[in-house]
Amino acid sequence: SDYSLPKLEYDFSGLEPVISKELLDLHYNKHHANYVKALNEATAELKEVLPKKDLVRILQLEQSIAFNGGSHVNHSMYWENLSPVKEAGGKLPPAESPFYKQIVHDWGSFENMMKYINAQAGGLKGSGWVWLVYDLSLIHISEPTRQAEISYAVFCLKKKKKKK
Repeated sequence: SDYSLPKLEYDFSGLEPVISKELLDLHYNKHHANYVKALNEATAELKEVLPKKDLVRILQLEQSIAFNGGSHVNHSMYWENLSPVKEAGGKLPPAESPFYKQIVHDWGSFENMMKYINAQAGGLKGSGWVWLVYDLSLIHISEPTRQAEISYAVFCLKKKKKKK
């Protein structure tokens, strides 16, 4: 198999009480593991089907690879960006941090930002993956054009320039 589950940097109970041990176990060992299994099966079959030039099957496998591959990438990024509570995970950034100040600047409050993100995610097929990306001058809301694909439409919320 070409793809595998990433190693978690924390144990399943490390994210409690924000994410329960049972929920983390379910998403990692069932959902994510199934995406990896299906991705490996589809890529293996694609290697066999390509020389036969079975276009219909090739297109079906490409859809499976896009869905399961995108789901694998999204879950992998998700795991990497979580931190145990003992390492300040599950907490809002400090109000004096540049990140928090940018949230307030762009949305007025953390709650308004969450409403916006939830509205964006709710309109997507499937799981509704949406990523918040912060790069010191912009906050991007990045969403797949179709559920779990790796091609993204980026909505840039640019910092307003102050007139001098």
